[in-house]
Amino acid sequence: MNPKTTTPKNNSGFTLIETIIYIGIVAIIIGSFLLITEQIIFSNNRTRQQIELADNQKFLIQKINWLLRSVDTVNTPAPDTTSAILSVNKINFADNPLVIDLNNNAVRLTTGGASAVPITNNSVVVTGLTFRQITLPNQNAIRLTVDMQNDIASVTIDKFILIK
Repeated sequence: MNPKTTTPKNNSGFTLIETIIYIGIVAIIIGSFLLITEQIIFSNNRTRQQIELADNQKFLIQKINWLLRSVDTVNTPAPDTTSAILSVNKINFADNPLVIDLNNNAVRLTTGGASAVPITNNSVVVTGLTFRQITLPNQNAIRLTVDMQNDIASVTIDKFILIK
């Protein structure tokens, strides 16, 4: 037997370098999953807030459109003036006047002198609300300007609504 030949050892298991490489690969995979999960959660929250802002904007415009249908008198603002309050009397409506104003960053509706009801919710901050009555040759209109925002986005509404 030759003394220089040795029998190979039966090494079953991982070396330290292989273990470090496998731990690194697992850490990268777990980190990627955590990053993807965070992106999904952030995207979902962002989308929800954008929808909330759009819903508040749409509801406010619908409510003012309803308010300006069957109007008997526009109390405030006077013709060709601007006001932070819109006050109207509707034809055949028992709870006149109807008043829309801004208080504590929320748009409110008051009917017949009762307590005010918020039109916008607390997910949206309204920083500006103005109404301007515009006199046209055969029709009057209200120019509505509103600044709304939340944590994600902001929007400015600048709309002309005919008084019907």
